[in-house]
This record gives sequence, C-alpha cells and structure tokens, in this order.
Amino acid sequence: MKRGGPVRGIPLFRRWGARAVMRRVPAFRDAVNLACRARAGHGDARNAICEACGALLGPDGGEVRPRLAYVTGTCPPGVFRGPANGVLLCGSVFPLSGCRARAWAMDPEMGARGFRIRPGTGLAHDPRHVPVVLGGGGAPGVTVWLSPDGTYASEPPVRDA
Repeated sequence: MKRGGPVRGIPLFRRWGARAVMRRVPAFRDAVNLACRARAGHGDARNAICEACGALLGPDGGEVRPRLAYVTGTCPPGVFRGPANGVLLCGSVFPLSGCRARAWAMDPEMGARGFRIRPGTGLAHDPRHVPVVLGGGGAPGVTVWLSPDGTYASEPPVRDA
C-alpha cells in the first residue's frame, strides 16, 4: 500500500480537516506604513529616520511598530491600526536589535519617551494622547503628539467629550 506525504501547498490545519483559525497581530496597512515613513522623513519617505534614535533608515529600512500592542477600552480600532499608534523604529527581527528591541522589551526609557504604551484604560493608554519624545535628527528631545492623519502635532489633542 502506497502512503503519500502531506499535500503540498495546503496549510497543515486544513489538511486534516481541523477548523482551527490561525491568528496573528494585524499588520499595519500599506497606507499607514507610508504615512509613518513620510512623517519620520519629514514629508519624504525616502529619507526616513528612526523616530527614537535618529538613525537614517532610507526607504526600506526599519519597521513601523505599534506603540500600544493590544486594543483597550480607550483606543478605538481605527486609532489602534492608524498612524497615531505607529512609530518607525530601527532594528531587525532576528536577532532582535536596535530601538525595536528596546521597545519590545519594555525598556523604561522607551516607555517614558512614549514609544511603548502599556495596555490599560484612561487617556494615559490612548495613542492620541500620549506624546513622543523624538531622538536624534535635527531636533532631539522635542515632544510631539502623533496625529491620526499621519503628522506631528506640537500641541496635545482636544479631549473627546
């Protein structure tokens, strides 16, 4: 009796009839990636820099990562998956390095500068109301708020009523 191997091209959870659903963290849409890169490049995505340290990344370097990793009661889904929650950070996945590694590891300095927001309720956990302290580049140490339209704002947003 001939036994065949698994069918190529069909995911494992579908081969054996299981109805498992594979879940992953939703990635930022291409429009959000472009908006964050343009913001970090001051209008030109080709000159993008790391928003935390100011290292020049170019058009394909770095990765846009969420500041708030999980949806909470104060963060609407449109804001969670929008430019106000995304920051362009240097570093790689394997091995995890750069500013991305520091944010992922919940470095207290990265949290204090607004590059990582802990889940919770209240305005302190809403990406629209948590400022970011930029590093490097032309103006290190400048406090800005990331707006939902993909730009820097120099003043805090108006509180929703």
